[in-house]
Amino acid sequence: MCLELAEHYPDRGYPQKAWDAVERSASTQSISVRSTNETLIYQAEAARLLGDFRTYVDYVREGAQIALMLGSQKRYNDVFEVYQKTPEKWRGEQQIELLAKDIFRQLPTGKVSE
Repeated sequence: MCLELAEHYPDRGYPQKAWDAVERSASTQSISVRSTNETLIYQAEAARLLGDFRTYVDYVREGAQIALMLGSQKRYNDVFEVYQKTPEKWRGEQQIELLAKDIFRQLPTGKVSE
């Protein structure tokens, strides 16, 4: 809920509230790799909203890798959706380009590579 509120009201403290809620969730012992993966995706989204580039990249990468390991198209789509919201100012960064090429198989044009 805080992630949604943060999208619509970024100046009201919701990005930090979203991060805090996700961090509390991440600190509890997970019952499955799938729920851990879901938490990583939420963490990536919260890091994006806070403008935390390094954490965003780390969690997007880890979330995508786990989704691929699990063979979960749903989780892969979820993390890809977060990746597609990458702020414009980060798009030229080498780590984002590596995510595009190595994880999401995209060319610089945004098209999917074969």
